[in-house]
Amino acid sequence: MKRLIILAITTVAALLFSIARAAEPNALQVTLKLGEPAIFLFENNPEIAFIAESLKISTLGNEPTTYEIDAVESIDFVTYGSVSTPKQSTIVVASTPGHIVFGNLPHDSRVSVVTLDGRTIVSTTAADTFTLDRSSLTHGIYIVKINNFTTKISL
Repeated sequence: MKRLIILAITTVAALLFSIARAAEPNALQVTLKLGEPAIFLFENNPEIAFIAESLKISTLGNEPTTYEIDAVESIDFVTYGSVSTPKQSTIVVASTPGHIVFGNLPHDSRVSVVTLDGRTIVSTTAADTFTLDRSSLTHGIYIVKINNFTTKISL
């Protein structure tokens, strides 16, 4: 009987450990007061810096994404993946040396890229993914709006 109890406790402990391990966060989620959250996967090594009145998130080999601190509602560690998706629809932002990719867009998303002086650079619709080619843009700060999601990028 004692052996059976020990076996049952060990089995339950192993099960709880595997459930807890499966729920480990693998991404950083920045939720804005207005708009949808942005996801930065740990595999891209996101680094957070607070500079003046801004939150800057950098990933290895990529240009940083900057948010005004007043526009940020929360910063959370979340589990993100094909099996376990966050409860709300999130736009994923990934940066490469030549492109900035916005993924997980709702169907027929309205996408616009605007300079700080108000010139519209891009105005289009996209589904699932929108890729912004860095070579077509000069150095500067741009506002990217996808439906209710708004972010500022610096090139």
